[in-house]
Amino acid sequence: MIDSQWLAVILTFGLPLLFAIDLTLRRPRNWADWLFRSALLLSFSTFLFLGGVVWLAIGSQWRWVLIVLAIASTIWSCPVRQSAETQYVPSRWGGWVSLIAFALPTALFLSNLLQILTAGNVPNDAVDLALPLSGDRIAVMQGGQSIIVNHHFTTPSQKYAVDLIALWPDGRRAKSLSSSDPEDYAIFGMPVIAPCEGDILATRDDQPETPIGGANPQAPAGNFALLTCDGITVLLAHLQPGSLTVDAGTRVGTGQELGRVGNSGNSTEPHLHIHAVEGQVDDITAAISTATAVPITFDGLFLTRNMVLR
Repeated sequence: MIDSQWLAVILTFGLPLLFAIDLTLRRPRNWADWLFRSALLLSFSTFLFLGGVVWLAIGSQWRWVLIVLAIASTIWSCPVRQSAETQYVPSRWGGWVSLIAFALPTALFLSNLLQILTAGNVPNDAVDLALPLSGDRIAVMQGGQSIIVNHHFTTPSQKYAVDLIALWPDGRRAKSLSSSDPEDYAIFGMPVIAPCEGDILATRDDQPETPIGGANPQAPAGNFALLTCDGITVLLAHLQPGSLTVDAGTRVGTGQELGRVGNSGNSTEPHLHIHAVEGQVDDITAAISTATAVPITFDGLFLTRNMVLR
């Protein structure tokens, strides 16, 4: 059975490659055919380039392969390189059916592209926080105003949540694509710091690490700290057991260490989950399920998937 991480990589490269081979070897019979088939390849490749989930696993430099492949195939298959008498539109009904078959998925990918491009628009009421990690090469695994780049977006209390990871110097989040050792993940054990000055409302520090690829829906936040500041409550979740340095009632300053990144709770791999809700919420269930989400920026940036910071 193919591991899900490997399957994602195979599909990310395999499907655009199939489209490119089809466009290159089965030359367009008319300009409209070339236009729609090229548009499908380019829109799909750009969609994966911007919103793909595999780039932080294999290195973001690899996504340029898709763009080069799409552009090269589009240029190579251009009818201008063929007969000067190439028709503009199909001459038979079968050709029009083919155009429709290519137009529909192209419209879908263009629509999704628009969502990705607007997912980083900064909401007017966003609250600015400091980045809650003290390490280097911090990257965004989930974030933005679209379900395409942020799986939290459909949960009202977490719609502006961000999942942060870190990268090794080679640009990968872990030392192997589907490692089961949490120590292989660059972010594991990284200090978590307070993103604002305020008071700790609640903590938990006794949840064990969840095995990589597993889940713990009974304690979704795992080990966590709930921090109130400036009229909002901030949740920092999935911390290492025994790593918290604060308790409920502790006053903390911006940048003060709170704990370390782990993989506790409902988490498939080491990362830091952070989101904010309105008011002072000291109940973890309310903070993750019923409270009202507040949009947040970090040092002025509204984070979306595949962004790499400092």
